[in-house]
Amino acid sequence: MTTRNALIIFTHPVLETSFNGAILNTATETLTQLQASFRVRSLVQQGFNPVIYEEEWIGSFKGEVPPDCVEEQSHITWADTLIFITPAWNFSIPAILKGYIDRVFMIPGFSLDMGESGTDYQGGLLEGKKALIIQTLGSRLASGYKYGSISAYIAPLVSSIYYVGIKDVRTLQIWNTYKATNCSTALQQVSEFLLRMNETATNTCEIIISG
Repeated sequence: MTTRNALIIFTHPVLETSFNGAILNTATETLTQLQASFRVRSLVQQGFNPVIYEEEWIGSFKGEVPPDCVEEQSHITWADTLIFITPAWNFSIPAILKGYIDRVFMIPGFSLDMGESGTDYQGGLLEGKKALIIQTLGSRLASGYKYGSISAYIAPLVSSIYYVGIKDVRTLQIWNTYKATNCSTALQQVSEFLLRMNETATNTCEIIISG
């Protein structure tokens, strides 16, 4: 599937001067090169609230979705490709991204078919889309293996994407970003990763050691 409409979900709190911000710039430049339309949802900068409060939780069982989540879902519906740019914090994804998954992404009737009872999972409703994940990790790759499987750092996001029916999920992990002195090589590899998004290979997992 050729990417025509790409939605970038950006989760780092620093947009202008972070390495994640540089990845975002590289992503938009590469999508322009591919002649793809794109939208950017910078969750921290737009003030997205990741917390589900009691009223929203109760309303979710009645099919009620808050306006801010409806807006985010409209961007997902528009896109044929989702691109997540996110750091890894404390062996997982940032809280704001987990809240995005809980409040926006994994919602019965939007992305999940829960059957007539509303509690019997039948499958995902976002089949046909593609997802790319670019995750940065400050530590060395050896540390990742030391404290468990490196796939665990990204597992909550990958599992959620599969659960909503997206079968083509491609991941890129960039390690050692804290001590990197020259990020240009890593950014070039990010661009190459994105340029391959229209190739037939699916469910790939790539690793970069930043230097």
